Amino acid sequence: MNVLITSAGRRGQLIRAFRDSLAVNGSQFRIFGADCSRMAAATYLSDMPLIVPRIDSGSYVSGLVELCSRYKVKLLIPTLDTELNLLSQARNLFEAVGTTVCVSSPEVIRITSDKVLTRNWLIEQSVRVPNQVKEGESLDSLTLNASGVVLKPVAGSRSVGVSFHSKFNVPKVVPEGYVAQQLILGEEFTVSAYVNRAGNCVAAVPRLRLEVRDGEVSKAMTVSDFEMENSVAKVVEALPGAWGPLNVQFIKQEGTGELFLIEINARIGGGDPLAWVAGCDIPDYLLREVYGGDLPALDAWLDGATMLRFDQAVYLGADGEPIYVG
Repeated sequence: MNVLITSAGRRGQLIRAFRDSLAVNGSQFRIFGADCSRMAAATYLSDMPLIVPRIDSGSYVSGLVELCSRYKVKLLIPTLDTELNLLSQARNLFEAVGTTVCVSSPEVIRITSDKVLTRNWLIEQSVRVPNQVKEGESLDSLTLNASGVVLKPVAGSRSVGVSFHSKFNVPKVVPEGYVAQQLILGEEFTVSAYVNRAGNCVAAVPRLRLEVRDGEVSKAMTVSDFEMENSVAKVVEALPGAWGPLNVQFIKQEGTGELFLIEINARIGGGDPLAWVAGCDIPDYLLREVYGGDLPALDAWLDGATMLRFDQAVYLGADGEPIYVG
């Protein structure tokens, strides 16, 4: 069961958590970390760091296919939004060399990678979402009854380019390439979900985001919330061709307790290892499905489990080889 995790960057926790989960199951495996840079720290926590072309190079897919063939990779795990469409479109190329790509259908990627399409699709599913206006439109309708607005890139990732504005300090119109959303004050949650090959949501574990750094959660706690879990199951099962781990983000409005769905990420997330520790063993789910095993629904998981992430370092010698990983 060789696994390749792409765009490894700083995702050392993901590599270690995947290794621990597979080891518990008694699997014989190697884990490879791939990145376009030899300075990607997390690759040195894998069994072998692999260098791949940049995602926008035009040879990213062919480079990955070659590595999967050479190292007999059974499962490929993408971690960046910007690579999902490429890999979803090329699933047959990977299947030809015996590799399963952990990615949903191109239609799911199309819907979830564009905030305008995401909102329109969610409204069709009768899901509550914040009010939103598109580029070039006036923000007046958002600021009349809102605490403020959030400007987000239409195809953004990891909160890059996101800015918050009070209702007294907003642009006249939405800038090009952005959407503006009503600012909902309240607690923010991310739900770690898993959709099996049959399209059924077999797990949904809400995580309260206690602290975020550079767009990725650094402190979080699992919180049981049946309304949120049921909403996630409804949404991900309605997505046409969803498969594997997805992350669904909500804000629970202070005062009213109403849930607003704000984003869907059709990939494994940086905070997902907390759900694994709480009992939602996504690596085991993937292992079972890749080898055609049964996948039971998650009956129980640990409520109130807390994750506190911290920095680690990889030290390299003059030859570029790791001399210490701590």
